[in-house]
Amino acid sequence: MDPSTRRHTWDVLQRNRPGRTMLLSTHYMDEADALGDRIAIMAEGHTQCCGTPLFLKKLYGTGYHLVIIKENTCNIETLTRFIKEFVPFTQIESIINMEITYLLPESDTSTFPLLFRELNASKKLLHIISFGTSATTMEEVFLKSEEDNKHSIESTSVTRSISKTTSFKSVDEDVNLLEFNSGFQLIKGLSLKMNQLTALIAKRYIVSKKHWLTTLVSYCLPSSMFLLYILFDYSIISVNRKDDPLLMFNLSMYGDTSVPIVYDNASRKLIQVYKSMLGNAKVIDLTELKDITLDNFLLKNVYDIGPVNFEKEFVVGVNFSYDATLRTITPVALFNGQPYHSLFVSVDLVIKTMVHVLLDKTYNITVGILPIPFKGESELEYAMFESFRSGFFAGMFAGIGMAMYSACVVHFILRERESGVKHMQAIFGVSMFMYWFPTFLWDALSFIIPTIFLFIIFFLFDQQAFFYGINWILVIIVICAFIWAILPIIYALQFCFEAPSSGLAGVLILNLLSVLFSDVIVFEFGKPRSDNNHIGKALKFVFTVFFPCFNLSQCFSFILKNFKAEMECEPYQEDCMLGIPSLCCIKHPDLCYSLNPDGKCFPWTETPLAFDHDRGIGIYLVFMIVQGFLGCIAVFVIECGFITKIYFMMCKKHPKGNPTESPDLADEEDDVVAERNLILSSPIEKLSQQFPVILVEVHKRYADFNAVDHITVGVPEKECFGLLGQSGAGKTTIFRMLTGETAVTGGDAYVKGFDVRTDLRTVQSLLGYCPQFDAHIEELSARDTLIMYARLRGIPEKNIHTVVENLIDVVLLKPHADNMCGTYSGGNKRKLSLAMALVGDPPCILLDEPSTGMDPKARRQMWNILSKIRACGRTIIFSSHSMEECDALCTRLAIMLRGRFTCIGSPQHLKSKFGQGYTLIIKMGHLPEGPQAPTDPVVEYIQSLVPDTTVFDDHQGYVHLQINDTSIEVADVFSLMEQCKDSYFVQDYSVHETTLEQIFLTFTKLQKLDDEERIESCLFLRAGFFNENLCY
Repeated sequence: MDPSTRRHTWDVLQRNRPGRTMLLSTHYMDEADALGDRIAIMAEGHTQCCGTPLFLKKLYGTGYHLVIIKENTCNIETLTRFIKEFVPFTQIESIINMEITYLLPESDTSTFPLLFRELNASKKLLHIISFGTSATTMEEVFLKSEEDNKHSIESTSVTRSISKTTSFKSVDEDVNLLEFNSGFQLIKGLSLKMNQLTALIAKRYIVSKKHWLTTLVSYCLPSSMFLLYILFDYSIISVNRKDDPLLMFNLSMYGDTSVPIVYDNASRKLIQVYKSMLGNAKVIDLTELKDITLDNFLLKNVYDIGPVNFEKEFVVGVNFSYDATLRTITPVALFNGQPYHSLFVSVDLVIKTMVHVLLDKTYNITVGILPIPFKGESELEYAMFESFRSGFFAGMFAGIGMAMYSACVVHFILRERESGVKHMQAIFGVSMFMYWFPTFLWDALSFIIPTIFLFIIFFLFDQQAFFYGINWILVIIVICAFIWAILPIIYALQFCFEAPSSGLAGVLILNLLSVLFSDVIVFEFGKPRSDNNHIGKALKFVFTVFFPCFNLSQCFSFILKNFKAEMECEPYQEDCMLGIPSLCCIKHPDLCYSLNPDGKCFPWTETPLAFDHDRGIGIYLVFMIVQGFLGCIAVFVIECGFITKIYFMMCKKHPKGNPTESPDLADEEDDVVAERNLILSSPIEKLSQQFPVILVEVHKRYADFNAVDHITVGVPEKECFGLLGQSGAGKTTIFRMLTGETAVTGGDAYVKGFDVRTDLRTVQSLLGYCPQFDAHIEELSARDTLIMYARLRGIPEKNIHTVVENLIDVVLLKPHADNMCGTYSGGNKRKLSLAMALVGDPPCILLDEPSTGMDPKARRQMWNILSKIRACGRTIIFSSHSMEECDALCTRLAIMLRGRFTCIGSPQHLKSKFGQGYTLIIKMGHLPEGPQAPTDPVVEYIQSLVPDTTVFDDHQGYVHLQINDTSIEVADVFSLMEQCKDSYFVQDYSVHETTLEQIFLTFTKLQKLDDEERIESCLFLRAGFFNENLCY
């Protein structure tokens, strides 16, 4: 949270405090100070101290800090002697540029009023501009309690390595903290490219190794899908290829059935013989049931037992009727039309009955069915259909497997882009080609293992179609062409997605649809006897043009179909040479015809690379090669932002207003104007010698929103320049423009004299960048990460180990150096981000909220490191939501409001210029009678002398007052408290100057909360590989 949002949260908690007990944990000591009635500091499971904020400050405090802004002519020794006349035990805490900090013992507060009055009266004599004070903070209390923690050896050693004062700007400038990071020449040219290639390949290897199980499963996808095809094909062949046996018709093949019979007296002999042939079937004699007819009986049973059971039970029946006139008996065979062959069984029973009655039982008739076996042309037509079917399923399953595996490559690419790792690699010198070439190389080589698994399946299950002759070479050629085609297309498609999960799902669905949808349609329209073959051919061509997965499936399908056709037709080639017509005479078109009017010759060939959809795979290979080139062009166009540029040119969709128009300077603060005039009044060549980083009227516009509005500033060497502002003020946008992640809409930005627009590659080589959100690859350890970036930066291989180990020591990551980044705490991740920014000893370091998520001790460690780095001659540009951090680190800072600077200067200068009074905290003692002294009398007394005093908080013997009268000097506040200390039983008090946070809040009240993370018009400008101004 930024300070104003955090303050709003505090207000919510304060309003809901009455009648409740609240337990709060926080890393922000000012938050604990503001909200806590009592504070407990813990370390390693033990409570180090517990008490009210004021009690802890008195217990662990070091006193007051007197910060003085001096003129160039100020004599520091004279000034120090002057202060020691009033406070003898004064110590110099730090001297940074124009700012001197003294430490004043708290025991001498009674002399502070006189000191401050004399100091104010002697400003011109002592050549000082302004001064101010600050008391012990809760953060100092935290660190002091950590120092006294005897339970932790690590805590003691760390405390020795950091400063024990509130400011970390005083460091030994003779100590070069980054000496190990220099003293060698960065490699360039081909050697650098080889180092970068090695680093990027090693990165992918480590990630795959960490996820070995997932990687192995993905390798098995193509072979697993083809194995499913083999099992499916075997099951179909086992059913279809069996020769159907002779089937003899008899009633017993239907199981238990009931046979209704109807007859008259003349037919009794026939009925007796008929009954003898029914076997175990139940006979229902309707002649004896005189009260029901045959029709009614059947209808009644349908109703009683249901249609399904009726069809199973009643299969055949008979009705013998005698015609007295003609003296003939007419048999009527009854049958149920649903069961197979019931007609023939019923008629067979009647005929057998007639034979036995008219002749004798020595005569018999048997009825059955024997399908004609496939021989000759019929057999070939059946084989052609089988090869067509097998080829379709083989191609489809192979295409599905490869489509699923190829979609997996998009996940890691999107992870790198989403987390900012891709942009970090660009900052470290990785060009667009050097990013995509190792990516393609690794992804392409990763197809080797799935291909080996696929050939193992071919061998184990005797898939001779893919081993026969040169077919195994064709398979390899097809897979290589598919790799070349699919990878660039996937790389282009990934720009349509933001999240890795959605990208993986999207690309997977597109790949699967391109196989299933196209294969099924072409199969249906391309059947041998289909009337819509012309539609199938047209659609096949369209799918060939657009879908690499379809081309792969068609190639596998053709190889299998062609092999089976060749095996079937090889025995017929001698007949064809002798002039005997056959379906296999494809080499002799005049003999290639079928006796069946709908029959077609087998489309097989001995030249499988022919450019014909039906007789070769050449056309599929050519289109896959073309698709690969088109995919590479698409990636290049998207990375360069050409699509967006053309879109805006065609639609004329320019943002409102002129991006280069001059801002309204009427309401700019005088320090901001002075900074602007300083920069604009001198040529860039001269300014670059003094200021490593220069922004000249830098402007960034998103549609109709100004994220950065004509910023002009110069940052000299050995300066830590802070950018403060609420979310949406434009801080991060400035960093993005300097690093090339976002294009500059207007104005110019220079780093060491190089223009960000025209020399972005050089500018990036001069920058170290710690982004707002950690750009880490979770599977890599801190050591792996730093080794990778050291290689990318061009550090010689022999020096990499020394640089990496020293960086790990500098940022205090030694205990976690070999753990995966994904397991790090927030503080350790920020330490690693800082170490990344220091790789290669860049002269300019950009830090975007580097201490977010750190506890106070870790934050102070980082402050110490940054102070030493700055003292080594580096230029640091720094943004933070911690005002105390900015106060401790920044030699100069600017507060941003709606993309513009509202003020600029050193922290003490801003306090002196924009300060609004003082904060007074009073602790009441006890009355002579014993109870605690009330706070009302002392508050009324102070308000009677200083009317513009408000009570911020009053509880448990503590009263927190805010003195808003800007005419009151700090000496007057101390004098006032010394006068009433005894009269009103005041046990202790502390006076705070207006804090930097209060000044910040005063300015930011004017700004509405906007989202800085707007989608810029250049949708595809992600990695900052190019320096053209492609955004409007």
